[in-house]
Amino acid sequence: MKVVILAGGEGKRLRPLTDSVPKPLVKINGKAIIDYQIENFTKLGVKEFIVLGGYKNGELQKHFSSSRNEEVKVIVEEKPLGTGGAIKAAANSLENSDFVVINGDIMTDLDLSPMLTGGEGILGKIALVPMVSPFGVVKTFNDKVTGFEEKPMLRDVYINAGIYWLSKDVLSLLPDVGSLEKDLFPKLAADGKLGFFRFQIHNRFWRSIDNIKDHEEAVLRFK
Repeated sequence: MKVVILAGGEGKRLRPLTDSVPKPLVKINGKAIIDYQIENFTKLGVKEFIVLGGYKNGELQKHFSSSRNEEVKVIVEEKPLGTGGAIKAAANSLENSDFVVINGDIMTDLDLSPMLTGGEGILGKIALVPMVSPFGVVKTFNDKVTGFEEKPMLRDVYINAGIYWLSKDVLSLLPDVGSLEKDLFPKLAADGKLGFFRFQIHNRFWRSIDNIKDHEEAVLRFK
């Protein structure tokens, strides 16, 4: 099993943290986001990683140039190909095997072992996490306000967690230029070939580090 880390994002909303490094190299308490990801998968027995870089790719290559226990291969896009196109361009490095994909800005302490395997009759599987409301909620009964809840987790509402298991058979279905989410997944869903795994957060943490507030929350969690 190999893990592909999508590390080409520029991270404009994280500036100034991304002025000199790509999003996956932004540090959370002294350690890069991508290093947390590699450590998590290494604990699950994964030994090979493919990092698909774009923005500030020289920093990625420098980061992984030192000796490591894991085998990490950095592949750089010469021009933006989108998430699907970037994976298709790296197909030779996947050696015709199933693989896991994770967005390079995901911080989580979830046990991701369910994403290391697929399922019968599917070509892809998406990790889902409960959606947290971006707003506080006002609770009411009849014509009275009964209470308030600050940004609750919404029941039975799930979002894409940015972590996927993909069969080797999807490589031929990927666009030369395009995304997994817009180009591949709708096709698989229409054909009944796309599965999912629902993660329950409870006291766990999952966050896409998109802005400074996300970064601050991750810093508080991963002390």
